Amino acid sequence: MKKCILSLVIIICIAGCTANKQVNINDTLIVHENQNNIKYKSIISKIENEDIKNCAIRLQSTNSRVQRRYAQMIYHHYPENVYLLKVVNGVLLDEYTKKLRDKQHRDAMAWLCRILGNSYDKEYIATLKRIIDTECCSLDEVYSNSKKNKYCTAIKIKRYAKSSLKILKLSLGINE
Repeated sequence: MKKCILSLVIIICIAGCTANKQVNINDTLIVHENQNNIKYKSIISKIENEDIKNCAIRLQSTNSRVQRRYAQMIYHHYPENVYLLKVVNGVLLDEYTKKLRDKQHRDAMAWLCRILGNSYDKEYIATLKRIIDTECCSLDEVYSNSKKNKYCTAIKIKRYAKSSLKILKLSLGINE
């Protein structure tokens, strides 16, 4: 039984290695496993570049480390891709209030905020404001009460949303 499962993992990994030079077995299994659960199929179907399509698919992974890795990749390599920005926006809105105790997840959501902050698109101002205004706790409460910081795990996401909103407004020439 173990040999059969190992053979399946190797086959999946080899199939994935043809598309990417560096493939992690866990990433390959996660993408293979979640192919049916991809929410943004209509957006992803419009993407012609396979690397960008792969980023959009893996950004929706249930594994927070995979999400963070691909959020960083998008931030550094594809910051202005319209389709990826739509997927980033959707994933961020769907998941910024979930799994807040998971440090990797919070980090991935912070990277998604940074991507939207560097998008030069006013469409994403509303998303960043929504994250800032979410009632977990406000930034003022956290800075005034150090004990509150322990319990408000979303503060990192809010902080990055606030700084990303500021960057986005400056890049668009919006003064508020």
